[in-house]
Amino acid sequence: MAAPTNQSEYWQPPHKDRSLLDRPLASASDYKLRMASGWTVTDGTYPPVTEDRRTNRNVPYPSYIDQAYRATSEVNIYPPNGPALWSADESHQESIYEQTEQQTEKRGEDVYGEFKTKPWGLWPLWVEDQWGCDYVLLVWYADSSTANPELFDNVTMATIYDPRRDPVADAEGYHGPISQRRARLEQQIRKFFVRAGFETDKLVFADGYCAPMPLDEATSGERCFASTKEIIDCLISYYQDAADGNTQDLSHGFWNLSQWVNPYQYRIEMAGINAWVLMATFDYNARVTVECIEPDFKSDVVADGKHHIIKPFSLAGPYEAPEMATDDYLLRSKSTT
Repeated sequence: MAAPTNQSEYWQPPHKDRSLLDRPLASASDYKLRMASGWTVTDGTYPPVTEDRRTNRNVPYPSYIDQAYRATSEVNIYPPNGPALWSADESHQESIYEQTEQQTEKRGEDVYGEFKTKPWGLWPLWVEDQWGCDYVLLVWYADSSTANPELFDNVTMATIYDPRRDPVADAEGYHGPISQRRARLEQQIRKFFVRAGFETDKLVFADGYCAPMPLDEATSGERCFASTKEIIDCLISYYQDAADGNTQDLSHGFWNLSQWVNPYQYRIEMAGINAWVLMATFDYNARVTVECIEPDFKSDVVADGKHHIIKPFSLAGPYEAPEMATDDYLLRSKSTT
C-alpha cells in the first residue's frame, strides 16, 4: 500500500523498532520541569520552588500515566497507540510485532495478556493516511476462554468509531464514512488480534457511528474522548438493564453514538483531567497552578503545533454551535446548508 501523502511531520520512524508494549525505564535526572516567564496564581499554602532551587529530592519521580487510573470491573481502557500499526505506511508493522513477541520470550509470560483480562476493550488508535491524521476508537467484546474462564481471548465483535468523513461529497452534497480506511483498519485490527493470540473465528466487524467531524477541523482527539465516555455510559446501561432482566440485543452490533458533539466542551474537560492525571503521574507530589500570559502571546496551540498568536477560540472554540448530524451520520457540505 502506498505511503500516505500527508503523514504528520511530527512523527518519524524510530531508529530502532521497539516492542508494542515496551516502555524503557528512565531515571529522575531525565526529567526537567521547564519554566516560562509569567505570573503564577497561588493561594499561598506552599511557597513556590523556583527552577534554580530544585533538586533531585524535591522533583517528583514520574509514574506511567495509565497506571494512575482506578480499576473498572468489565472494561479496559488502553492508552492511545499509533500510528505505525494502523496507518497506510505499514513498513514498520512487522518489526514492531516481532519485537513485542520477543518480549514474551524474555519475560516468560504473554505480554498481550493485559488485553485479555476483561471482556470489553476500548482503545484509541492514531491513524495517518491520505485522508488525514486522526484518532479513532476501537471497541471490542471477547468471550472468556473455555480453558481459563478468567481469560477473555475469544473476540466476537469489534467496531471502529471514526469521525472523519470522505472529503468528496456525493451527488446530493453529503460526505459519508471513508470505506477504504475502514477496510484497511479492519484488516490491521484482525491481524493484531491474531498476533496477540486471540481466537478470531467468530470475529465480526459491526457498523458503529459517531458525530462527523467537519472537514476543516482537527478535533478527532476530543471526539474520540467523547465517544469513549459515551460508550462507558452505554455499558453501564447495558449491565443495569441485564440486572433488571432486560438484556439488550447486541448480536447485530454495538451502539450508534450521539449525533451532536461539541469538541471544545470536551477539550475543556480534558484539560482538567490532564491536570489531575499529571498530579497522579507524580504520585500526587504536585499541585495545579494557573499561569497568566500576556495578551497576543505567541505559543504552540492545540494539535497543529504551529507557532502563532493565541486567540480565545484557539482553545475554547468558535461562538457558533456545531451542527447536528443527519440521521445516517453524514456530513453536510457547506454549500448545501
